[in-house]
Amino acid sequence: MRITMSCRIVLLVTCRTGNDEWCAREIGDAVFGLDNSVVVEKAGFPGLLQVYGCRDVDSIYRRAISREYGFVETIIPVHCIMGLQEVLEERLECIDGLKMPREVKIRVRMRGVRELSTRVFALVLKNLRSRGVVHTPSADECLFIEGIKDRVYIGLGHCRTRIAVHGG
Repeated sequence: MRITMSCRIVLLVTCRTGNDEWCAREIGDAVFGLDNSVVVEKAGFPGLLQVYGCRDVDSIYRRAISREYGFVETIIPVHCIMGLQEVLEERLECIDGLKMPREVKIRVRMRGVRELSTRVFALVLKNLRSRGVVHTPSADECLFIEGIKDRVYIGLGHCRTRIAVHGG
C-alpha cells in the first residue's frame, strides 16, 4: 500500500526480537479499524517498526494501547520528528509545542551511537526544567525520545513499560 501525502509516522512499535512480521500484523490489525490507510514498516533496527497513519496521533495511539498483544512490546506515539542535529543544538521547539504535565518521566533511546542517549536526556531535562516540568521516574506520563539514525521521534504517552501480552 502506498503512503499518501496526508499520512505520516504516528507510532513507533517495539517487538520481540525475530517477530517483526507478527508484530506488524498485530499492530496493523489493531489500528486498521480506525484508520484503514495504516501502513507498518520496519524501521531499520531489529524489533522496531514505524506505523504510518492518516488520522491524528492521539486517536491511533489510544486505539493501539487499548489492545492486548502477543508480540508487540512497546507502543510510542510520535507527535513530532526532529533532526538529530537540531536536538544536539538544543533547538527543541518540537518539545516546547507539547502540552506537558507538571511531572513526566523522560525515556530516551538513541539507536546506533553509544552514549548519545545520556547527552540527549540531559538536554531534554534542561529544557523541561526551564519550563517548570519535573522529571519523575514514577510519573504516569512519559516523554518518549527515540532516535533512529539522524531523526529523533518525540511523543507524550502513558508510561506502561510493556503492553499487556496474551498467550505467550
